[in-house]
Amino acid sequence: MEAETAEVLRISPQYSLEIVKQRWPYKDPAVLEHELAALRKAGLQ
Repeated sequence: MEAETAEVLRISPQYSLEIVKQRWPYKDPAVLEHELAALRKAGLQ
């Protein structure tokens, strides 16, 4: 997942966890937080 995160940031350097929070359609906050934790671990800030 780190390589994919690096590629996303190479293509779109402004992409961030804030953007993910706004755009991902998860209604359950626990599921969203689980996904965000994985992205943090992969290096997205």
